[in-house]
Amino acid sequence: MAALRKPWLRVGDVVLKADNHAVANDGSVRFRRNELLPFEYLITCKAEGTTDFTILRDGKEIDMTVEMKPVPSPAPRIALNPDYFIIGGLVFTILSGPLVEEYINTVQNGNSTLRIPETVIKSGFGDRKRAANTQIVLLLRILAHEINYGYGSRNCLILDSINGTRIQNLRGLVQHVRSSDDPFLTFKFADTKRKIVLDTERARQAETEILNLHGIPSACSPAFR
Repeated sequence: MAALRKPWLRVGDVVLKADNHAVANDGSVRFRRNELLPFEYLITCKAEGTTDFTILRDGKEIDMTVEMKPVPSPAPRIALNPDYFIIGGLVFTILSGPLVEEYINTVQNGNSTLRIPETVIKSGFGDRKRAANTQIVLLLRILAHEINYGYGSRNCLILDSINGTRIQNLRGLVQHVRSSDDPFLTFKFADTKRKIVLDTERARQAETEILNLHGIPSACSPAFR
């Protein structure tokens, strides 16, 4: 989001709070004991409207309400029906505001079954979108099956490439997997040396069994059928 009223900050101003959340010196806000979010997330997660700030100006605290407008970001603020794609039990989706909000709620309620690292969240809400049609594709979870034995993880990972081809969005991943004639699918993830390698044909053949085992009606969202 960007302010409609400019300039609302002056050189030397210090942002102390955003929507009543204390902002640290590095621009982060605390959302649980040991992890932080960039304070921009409190703004970009909104579809529209205002944000309340407390700033320090010339030694005095000032409260102000700033009307904001959307600006492009790597992760969409709204995703009513997020797309997904499953291959070999690997569940891929995109990083979005609602996904992060749901994750934070489950953490606060003590029933989270996955973990979205702080670095992943910052990549979606602390950076600017670099190109049109670019999405942050996430490995959300791994549905247990012999085809992916040994690859289990609670951490969401950002997909970097598959078989050496950089993945720009979820549709690109779907197209690559469906058209690949390589004997193996090698998934490489950003900011980590971790790779997942699946036998291409076995992964395709295991689709029905995996879906039935986990009670999932389809291997992808309607956009990819």
